[in-house]
Amino acid sequence: MKFFGSRELFPVLVFLTALMSAGFAGYLLAVKDENADRLEKISRWKIPGFMLGIFVVAWCVPHAMPILPDSLHKYLVPLMAAAAVASWFVLDHLFARALGGYMILTAHLFLRETFGQESLFHPFFALMFLIYGTMGIFLCGLPYRLRDLIRLECSRKYRWIVPGFLILLTVVLLWVGIDYLRGAA
Repeated sequence: MKFFGSRELFPVLVFLTALMSAGFAGYLLAVKDENADRLEKISRWKIPGFMLGIFVVAWCVPHAMPILPDSLHKYLVPLMAAAAVASWFVLDHLFARALGGYMILTAHLFLRETFGQESLFHPFFALMFLIYGTMGIFLCGLPYRLRDLIRLECSRKYRWIVPGFLILLTVVLLWVGIDYLRGAA
């Protein structure tokens, strides 16, 4: 489970999340009245949601170990597998829930890892990650709102709010990642 340590995961996830943010901004900008019904089904994607969900739950296992007695550690991986199987059969909006969990965990990771970086823009980075993590909490609690968010993209008035945030988040993540790699070199 050492793979889920922050030193190994941060450089990969910061750039992966930047790529995903840019891709989702493009996805949202592609929404039109005539294709909204088809594109709003993203929140119910089973296979991508299942795969992302397994990653998210596996990432939580090492974080659960310090709060559990050593005698219960051997049950964490089987419980993770059981939760994954149960999620396939029981949960609706599986991708939205997994994406929300991913957003919560990565927001925490990004805040923790950039805390020591000396940058004039660190308060701005922290605010961006706070909004991003709050969006993740919102998605976990109300996963069908991802569908509603996609429907909102058909409105002229609100069209650029979420894609604009995601593009700004992409720039921030790339900046943080490059700054991190420059400091690590």
